[in-house]
Amino acid sequence: MTMEYAEIKQQRFEEVKRGIDEKMAQGFLPNIKAMEKKVLSMKRRVKILYNGGALFADTLEKVEQTNTNIARLEGEIAAYKVYIDIYYSNLKK
Repeated sequence: MTMEYAEIKQQRFEEVKRGIDEKMAQGFLPNIKAMEKKVLSMKRRVKILYNGGALFADTLEKVEQTNTNIARLEGEIAAYKVYIDIYYSNLKK
């Protein structure tokens, strides 16, 4: 049984966001530059999965696994972008 793409993406988004919120509640401040580097790295991985998944996924199972990995990465990217956007919007004020 596989979950839908949007569900996987939303689940990963909430996991990452919850983790960051817990750390911030303990007094840690997020490292925005590290988050930006991580987002760029994950975007590259997504691009590789999009391009390579079509070439190397020879079974339906591998296609589903590739889609799951892409959804998880995109959910994680979205979570980090929330904090990056908040940081830069606060800088503008």
